[in-house]
Order: sequence, then structure tokens, then C-alpha cells
Amino acid sequence: MLIISALLVELQPFISALQAQEIEKYSKRTALYQSENHQLLVTGVGPIMAERTLGHYFEKYGTAEILNIGGAGMLDPDLSLGQILHISNIYSGRTFQREGLRLLDMVHPASCVSMSHPVVSETEKNELRFRTGAQLVDMECFTIAHAAKERGIKMSAVKITADHANEESSKVFLESITAGAQLLFESLKNKL
Repeated sequence: MLIISALLVELQPFISALQAQEIEKYSKRTALYQSENHQLLVTGVGPIMAERTLGHYFEKYGTAEILNIGGAGMLDPDLSLGQILHISNIYSGRTFQREGLRLLDMVHPASCVSMSHPVVSETEKNELRFRTGAQLVDMECFTIAHAAKERGIKMSAVKITADHANEESSKVFLESITAGAQLLFESLKNKL
């Protein structure tokens, strides 16, 4: 299985627990790690970095079932920080194209929209919620899902609510993501 996140901090609990070692560096902030049974890929933030890093990976390593993990902003006002949600549908924030994903767990299914930039205004947040019905927003999941679909690869995504998708997003994300990544690992370790 290939486990993918945008940031090293999101993958760190997985890397540590799986005793993965860095085997390839794509850029200053992107790298591939290898454990006994899994590869772990840090793509970098945003769709451009994700597409570039995935291109390098697929060129050399081919295909493997994908699990995308990481933090996401909350579009749904009923959500709170630290909730783990399994993504059933992912939307492109640019075209509103939808890709369906394989659910690892039916307990907390949700939809997510991927943007090319952080969502930091209530107006944009509300518009995305209205146009897509998505509960979450991130920046990479759609790019990963589209690449997986093009290659016939099974993909799942699990996100933890890490910010409010508003002007405080960067601050709140930085404060919550380390603990959030550990919660993600704890919730998924039996599925790896």
C-alpha cells in the first residue's frame, strides 16, 4: 500500500510505527519512505506539488493501492476539530468534477473538495459547501484520486478535521496537526 500525505508531520506517526526509512528525496519537502510492507509518500502542499511528486513516483515504482491521509478544513459547521472522516467523494474545486473513492470504513463517510489554495474566507467556504455539499476542504486529494483513476488504482482517503477553513486556518492547523496525525494513525493502524 502507498500511504500519501502532503506534509511530513501528517505521515510521521506512520513512518515511526512502521519503521520506514527514507529511500528517495524528490525535493526539499517531498520524499518517499519504505517500510517492510508499505511505501509512504510526502507530496508537498497543493495540486501542482502532488501531481509532480506522483509523476516521479509512478514513473519509477508503478502502481500500488493508495491511502491518502491528512488534515482538512471544515466546511460543515456541525464538525469539530479532531474528527476522523472517511472520504466517499472528492470534488475538484476548479471544475467541480467528482471522483468516487473506496471507503475503508462506513462509520463516518464524508465528501471533500480540493482547492489549489487554502480557503480562508467565510464567503468561499459557504460557496463551496453550497456548490458541492462537501463537509471538508483540502488541497491534494482530488489530484491523487484523478491520478489513481487514470491508472486503474484503488484509492481510499481518510481525513482529520484540522482547521475551520477561515482566516485562522494556518494557525489552527499548525496547532492541531501533530496530535491529529497521531489520532489518524491510531484509527488506521489495524487496517494497514
